[in-house]
Amino acid sequence: MPSVRSGDVKILFRLEKEDELWPPAEVESVWAEEVCEGIYRILNIPFFVKGLGFGDEVSAVEVDGELWYRKHIRWHGHRTVRVIIFDEQRVSSVIDELIRLGCEVERSHLARLIAVDVPPDVAPEAVVGWLTSQEAKGAIEFEEASVDW
Repeated sequence: MPSVRSGDVKILFRLEKEDELWPPAEVESVWAEEVCEGIYRILNIPFFVKGLGFGDEVSAVEVDGELWYRKHIRWHGHRTVRVIIFDEQRVSSVIDELIRLGCEVERSHLARLIAVDVPPDVAPEAVVGWLTSQEAKGAIEFEEASVDW
């Protein structure tokens, strides 16, 4: 993922609660760059926002000095997966395998949660196949968070 640059902005997304504990926040902020007036390209992998991937373009509106998500404009083919790793000692090995499969990975402030970007040139079947095998072993739980799987 690109590093944050001068001019990059945070866009705020309201999160829908699935239950009283998840997601563990009401709002997620995601880094973006403005591509034209009011349209922004997402620059990191979202942890909780559903239907959003790295590189997607969204519109946002400024409210009280903050940019709030308004509408999804363009999907760029990146798929997002969220993974909870049950054994904190295995986090690094799970990340290493996902990188080996061609994914990008970001770690959350929550020690066992990672967000995974499956780029358009990576076969999602290989990634989901490996994740499914790990879930069957009781090592992880994962959620395919993008709209178009």
